Amino acid sequence: MPDIPLPKPPKPTTKPSRSNASLDNGRVAGDDLTPPPSRLTTQGQSASSDPSLEKSSALQSKPPATVTALHSVMPSGIPQGSNQPESDVKLPPSPTMAKPSLSESFKARGATSQPNLSSSQSLTTSQSPTSLPESPKSQTPPSPPPPPKPPTVKAKKTPKQAQPRSSALFKPLFIFGGLLVVGLMVFLAVKFLGSKKTASPNPAPSTTTSQAETAKQTGETAVGAKPKTMEVVELEYWGLWEPEEVMQPVIDEFEQENPDISVRYIKQSPISYRERLQNAINSGNGPDVFRFHATWVPMLTDSLAPVPASVMSSAEFQQTFYPSATELLQHEGQFVGLPIEYDGLMLFYNQEILKAANETPPKTWAQLKNLASKLTLKEGNKIVRAGVALGTAENTDHFSDILGLLMLQNGADLTQPSSAEVRDALIFYTSFVKSDKVWSETLPNSTTAFARGEAAMMFAPSWRAHEIKGINPELKFATAPVPQVAESNQVAWASFWAEGVSLKSKHQEAAWRFLKFLVAKETQKTLFSQASKTRLFGEPYSNVQLASELANDPLLGALMSDAPKAKSWYLCSNTFDNGLNKQMISYYKDAVNAILAGKDVSKVLPTLSQGVQQTLAQYNVTP
Repeated sequence: MPDIPLPKPPKPTTKPSRSNASLDNGRVAGDDLTPPPSRLTTQGQSASSDPSLEKSSALQSKPPATVTALHSVMPSGIPQGSNQPESDVKLPPSPTMAKPSLSESFKARGATSQPNLSSSQSLTTSQSPTSLPESPKSQTPPSPPPPPKPPTVKAKKTPKQAQPRSSALFKPLFIFGGLLVVGLMVFLAVKFLGSKKTASPNPAPSTTTSQAETAKQTGETAVGAKPKTMEVVELEYWGLWEPEEVMQPVIDEFEQENPDISVRYIKQSPISYRERLQNAINSGNGPDVFRFHATWVPMLTDSLAPVPASVMSSAEFQQTFYPSATELLQHEGQFVGLPIEYDGLMLFYNQEILKAANETPPKTWAQLKNLASKLTLKEGNKIVRAGVALGTAENTDHFSDILGLLMLQNGADLTQPSSAEVRDALIFYTSFVKSDKVWSETLPNSTTAFARGEAAMMFAPSWRAHEIKGINPELKFATAPVPQVAESNQVAWASFWAEGVSLKSKHQEAAWRFLKFLVAKETQKTLFSQASKTRLFGEPYSNVQLASELANDPLLGALMSDAPKAKSWYLCSNTFDNGLNKQMISYYKDAVNAILAGKDVSKVLPTLSQGVQQTLAQYNVTP
């Protein structure tokens, strides 16, 4: 059905009389019953742009809270018609006047192709009491009369006239038409109000509701939001070396995959870190996840939670990490940490010095001794350039790691330092100063000397490369695997950090989920990539399946090739533990200094052995 706009009702100035309303009813009954035009907004049109909507706002019920821009779309009343008074006396119906049928009454309203009529163009009834209105099909519609002016004085009462039967016939039509109009108005109002809630093109800003707010009102879960019943666990993670900008991307990725867990990363100072960590855990205020050195396990037995089999079985652990992790990260048959990096000793060498001497990096200790003597430059008895930074305890960085490597390669039991294997290792180590004189206590520490070009070779873990580049960015250097004593017993040295879960954490399940994510291959690659943006390289991979990724790296390739045969013990330097490592190192430092001072090694060993045994007993380390 085509839309025919309803006439806009004029606002009456005086209340019409009852007789006028009666006549008006007769006019509406013969008027067009086509439904009023829909006031629903069309596409791109605001529902509030029609001023007529504001006039009828009182007819509406209070709009819902989320839609305040709705306005009434229905007319405020039925248009008023002629002011002609209705006669009080009704004549009997004329016997010759036929009662018009309902179809004829509709025909009297004209064809659907007739132009839209305004309020002043409505079909009117005849003023003559004896004539009926002519059919619109047979006569041209009259010109629209001017709108009636409300009377200023009370109209003179006209004599009562007999009404023809036709006026009575119009009343049923008027009632039917009125009911139709009212029903149509109700239908349009319901349809308009229902669709306005979801289809309003320009909702008021004050009534817009976010997904989260809507979800809160309806009880549903908004897209991207955590369910209101989900309890978010916050993990506190104590790191040590990596800055927040390196760790945060992987933490963000983990939180996206695990919306029920939030991780707060805190980078700690290495100074007194082990003591602060244990004190915090013992007081119940410690972190859920923390970094610790692999040699700290005997000191943290009351703080480390065992790795659940659901996170990583024993077989999976040994297949994923290097043997040194299996050796160090166990307590009472259970693994208590997961390493996310690996490091250990390498031989650093000055590429230009070896090239000038037409030499290659040594593969055995015998080759190293010969090469060190060849590369050493002296002015009298003063060493100008050391062949290798080796043989002292005071200015040789990582001397305890190097000495531990020599003893293990020589087959020594490090819990029994009075053995011949330990004795021979001490003599060999100090010979680089005492007899070979390729290094001296008067030189700077080994890292500084190497960075300045004052030492041709030195031993250090991978992270020293960052320090060397910081001292001398122009230095051309590379690394090689550590020399071996014999082909049959190849041993390298490992010194690395791992991540653990506090035994007193209330969120151990979430903490292990986070650690399982950290040791994943893709996560380690992301960490390496992030760190490489600010320094030479990131932390070397702990996962054995990633070794090939660094095999050809000029600085890390040697480390990766040595990792499968690396071992370790409680002689790891720069762990800042103020405990097991520090005490062991102090006893070996005293032994080296005593030998360099001329004391016989046979008299040094008993004191060394006594100190080692006391330290092992203090931390419940059994042979």
